[in-house]
Amino acid sequence: MANLLEALGSRIVVGDGAVAAYLYAEGVPLGRSFEGMNLTDPDRVSAAHRIYLEAGAEVIATNSFAANRACLRRHGLEEKVSEINWKAAKLALGEVGKSGAWVVGTMGPSGIPQAEWGGAKEVEELFRKQAGALLDGGVHAILLQSFSDPKELSVAMEAVRELHHLPILALLAAGREGTLPEGKSWEETTRKLRDAGAEVIGVAPAFGPSACEGLMKRISSGPDQLLAAYPDAGQPEFSEGRYLYANHPDYFAQRMAELPALGVNLLGGGSGVSPAHIRALKAKVSGLKPTTQVRVAVEPKREAIQISHGAGQPKREESILDRLKKERIAVVELDSPRGLDMGPFFKAAEELVKAGATALTLADNSLAILRVANTA
Repeated sequence: MANLLEALGSRIVVGDGAVAAYLYAEGVPLGRSFEGMNLTDPDRVSAAHRIYLEAGAEVIATNSFAANRACLRRHGLEEKVSEINWKAAKLALGEVGKSGAWVVGTMGPSGIPQAEWGGAKEVEELFRKQAGALLDGGVHAILLQSFSDPKELSVAMEAVRELHHLPILALLAAGREGTLPEGKSWEETTRKLRDAGAEVIGVAPAFGPSACEGLMKRISSGPDQLLAAYPDAGQPEFSEGRYLYANHPDYFAQRMAELPALGVNLLGGGSGVSPAHIRALKAKVSGLKPTTQVRVAVEPKREAIQISHGAGQPKREESILDRLKKERIAVVELDSPRGLDMGPFFKAAEELVKAGATALTLADNSLAILRVANTA
């Protein structure tokens, strides 16, 4: 079998979507342990892997995202950590067979808030037990997926590295504004992850593929640095008792196909990314090559506002009321940003003015969500 890292260095490789989310879409209720199905309903898990392979996925993630002791405790399965993860690896490998696809052992966050940690060693042991079972099962690499806290991700990496030197794919989750906890820099965070031994660095945003481009531009990359993107299909909607994703496969594929130009080598998906999404993505990126251009991430700068104290009164501009007496006007509401990066907000304002907006209004505390103050 070809080496996964060598393949990523020479071409675009397509991964799969989240198996648990696929099983949910197929009717498995949320209250059930999706990872526990490795033992109770293995044929159904195998079928999920098979359909992603048939759609064109070359990297198959094991059904083990929440198969650590803390997460399994919610279902009374905490004593079956090793059994569930070992079986997850075997089910995926059984479907891959001689296809040439790779199996990555998936590990998600511990599910324990950092404030409740009994210490990093306790959480590290939790990850170590899960990783050990996946490695015993024969996975080709470890996928640390959707970690919103870089510290917890580093703890998970350390646990894996103590056991084996298989490739580690480390994916960071980010909020809607693309921020990391405590205002940490993306460039510094990803540099530390690489120094700690992550062969592939990437993002797994929860708000769809459109969030990937901005995040990837913040990650420092060079010719020998491999990048991955595994976004969810988009924002789910709750309809008739179920969470549904309305993101069309063609749109998903189109946005994801923009990422190889930024150096992204591995393209996959998370929740809501169905086999149809992967099939469309595979067709869209077939033949594309990742760029080898060195790119330096630049964190957004917050420039101080310069206030003029010159003499004299400023010339009075025509007010909106004056204009209303002469012509029709267009007033557009624009929500202030949720984070401190004001660049996209000002760009949106400029585009609205170019499109014909006469004035912009800012709602007070729009949707009761914390935002930059309108008077800032």
